[in-house]
Amino acid sequence: TVGVVTFAAGETVQSSFDTTIYKVGYAFSLIHDSQKELSLFGGVHVTDVSYRSTDGTQTASSDTTATLPILGADLTVNFTDKLSLNAELQFFSMDFNRYSGSLLNFGFSGQYRLLDKLSVGVGYRFYKQDIDSGDEDFFGNYRFEYRGPVVNVRARF
Repeated sequence: TVGVVTFAAGETVQSSFDTTIYKVGYAFSLIHDSQKELSLFGGVHVTDVSYRSTDGTQTASSDTTATLPILGADLTVNFTDKLSLNAELQFFSMDFNRYSGSLLNFGFSGQYRLLDKLSVGVGYRFYKQDIDSGDEDFFGNYRFEYRGPVVNVRARF
């Protein structure tokens, strides 16, 4: 059973699950010199979730968007003018009304500066998101965890 749709036992059911994450924020430098920068981060974390299951005759689907604040810290150590190592930690937890959940985002990456305020990097990320919802559009639990390689682009304004 998915929502109000019941699929028969032994039926072939095709499912899709898509998640898109947007993060925008502001970092304030506590320490900043030519070798290192330590910043505190505050911002908004938006998660779009879309789920769909079908057996060809009936379909169950759900779409929701969760917008939450996020806090964190960021450390960058510069080895040369072009090469640096970056580590970041971001978290959020809440329990309010019909929603509860948490988010933990930790990663490190080597960065190559293409332009003064633009760099690309490769690294490792641990990302865990856990949401429980009583919302009519997205009733249930959502748990996502990722551990593995990442490619990123960082822009500073």
